Amino acid sequence: APRQSPCCCVCLFTASGHPADLDSLIAASGKLDLVDKMAARLIAGGHRLIIFSQFTRMLDLLEEWLAARKWGYMRIDG
Repeated sequence: APRQSPCCCVCLFTASGHPADLDSLIAASGKLDLVDKMAARLIAGGHRLIIFSQFTRMLDLLEEWLAARKWGYMRIDG
């Protein structure tokens, strides 16, 4: 039987590397879907969030997500 390769979700990004569609990106990631729902509820309640990641690509994705949701953010990495 042919071996299937793991999904790398390349279809979710444009040639420039930006997410093609935010809703598709959120739907493709269970963790981002949960964070999106939790963040919306917390922000609506007047809370602020702090998210840590050791992966800069993950920070890039989170930055795209926050910008698309029009939520203010500050990124500190380096």
